[in-house]
Amino acid sequence: MAKATEADPVILRNVAKKIGALLDDMSAFQNLKGLKTDAGNFKMATWLENVVQRQADSVVTHGENLKQIYELISRNLLEVADLIEDQDLENAKEIEKEITEIISDMPGKISKAVDADSGDSGSDDKDDKDDKDEDDKKDDKGDKKEDGDDKKEDGDDKGDKKDDKDDKEGSDDKKNDSDDEKDDKKDDKDDKSSDLSKGQKTLQ
Repeated sequence: MAKATEADPVILRNVAKKIGALLDDMSAFQNLKGLKTDAGNFKMATWLENVVQRQADSVVTHGENLKQIYELISRNLLEVADLIEDQDLENAKEIEKEITEIISDMPGKISKAVDADSGDSGSDDKDDKDDKDEDDKKDDKGDKKEDGDDKKEDGDDKGDKKDDKDDKEGSDDKKNDSDDEKDDKKDDKDDKSSDLSKGQKTLQ
């Protein structure tokens, strides 16, 4: 380890300012806020519009988190530059200790910001999946309803066929009854004719 600190606090501050200014222009992200799309006026189009809207919002959130990370790095570098100026060159160990603490804390802070961003993205993916599952369930329910209607219609057709068959059988029964009545009348007529013939023979 070097006995003297050779870092130039002026250069370090310039670097810190440039890093902190990387996302001063957030217009690209701001333009995505409240993004409106028009995919059509039907179920799938509405689902697609919601997906695009959530993804656009996720990009905006990611950009805002990234800006916070750059600003955090910039502030930490400025603190290091101040320490270099405030401490005597012979106190290299003290400076190293302070810098080590700052650097060790930095990954944890960055990880928290990244995890927060990832959590938002994961939630969006889950919402997309839930919307799709809900649409699928609605479609399945509609299909089952249509199948039930078809089965009901088939049952009605069977009932109509049964009624037609019963009507036909009733018609056949009436026809048979009519034929029987005709036969009875014919037999009565034959009997009368026979009786008349017998009477005539008796008179003779």
